[in-house]
Amino acid sequence: MLKLAEVLALAGLHVTFLTIPFIHNRLIRHNDIETRFASYPDFLLKTVSVGLPEDHPRSGERKMELFISLNMVTRRLLKHMLATHQLGSNLSPSVSCIIADGTLAGFTTDIATEIQIPSFIFIPSVLALSGHALLFQISLKPESFLFEVISLIRN
Repeated sequence: MLKLAEVLALAGLHVTFLTIPFIHNRLIRHNDIETRFASYPDFLLKTVSVGLPEDHPRSGERKMELFISLNMVTRRLLKHMLATHQLGSNLSPSVSCIIADGTLAGFTTDIATEIQIPSFIFIPSVLALSGHALLFQISLKPESFLFEVISLIRN
């Protein structure tokens, strides 16, 4: 998902990479994400809570608790963040497209339909279904999104 976010940022799109604190902390600890994306002024890194304590295992027998909390807590918070323009940039305050990993497909698609913006599900590998809750939003004009993606593919 970070590679896709980087490609979109390279194309000049306003990208907000939204993840849960558990994954955000792992990215900060094991990846120099802030330095890596510092050269992209329209790239924002934000977090949204899942309503679970930091020490929750998010795997094994308790993995379903993560999915339940994502659907109950994160869904509500994401809708609020979108409605209050907390995920856009100064130049593009409204999110106009959602690209989510497979883990978040259900409720992100529902929210996008409700607020009438396009949404796409991106599953980079089978690992995307292992509970990694990554989501990013792209702030741009909806009619230009398809053109931008086609341009990226051709190049």
